[in-house]
Amino acid sequence: MIEPNLMQAIGRFLEPICSQYRLPTKSGEEKSPRIVYGYLPPLQSNTDNDQAYVIVRPISGATGEAQSTDVAIIVSCYDREMTGFDRVLDMVARIRTALLSIPDQVLESRYMLQLPIEWHNVDDQPWPQWQLSITTHWLTGAPRPWSDGTKYF
Repeated sequence: MIEPNLMQAIGRFLEPICSQYRLPTKSGEEKSPRIVYGYLPPLQSNTDNDQAYVIVRPISGATGEAQSTDVAIIVSCYDREMTGFDRVLDMVARIRTALLSIPDQVLESRYMLQLPIEWHNVDDQPWPQWQLSITTHWLTGAPRPWSDGTKYF
């Protein structure tokens, strides 16, 4: 349950950032991005597509001396104008700045953000749906045996 809990914690952290920003949508109305975990659900109607998104998606993990999880934060909006890319890039910068302001880089006293924070452009932008992806790296801890080897915390 570590990874799903990390996704939820990142989503809670992003909520106030997303609520203060507006991105263009298919209807032309600007809306706060909706936070989605994992992948977008299948479209049920044409109105489902009228939203800007911030998708929080686990992309890889490893367990050794510590447990780590890499998480993508994908920002997406619909804009027929070329300024859509600028708007998504601005949202990425806001998220990156907020992540760097986490006290001691520890989210909810459980998840340690590791630098660097990277962002990536999608080579073939699916115009008019603009996207950029942020990759974050988190240490989440791993169960360890007590010195007698029988109990875990």
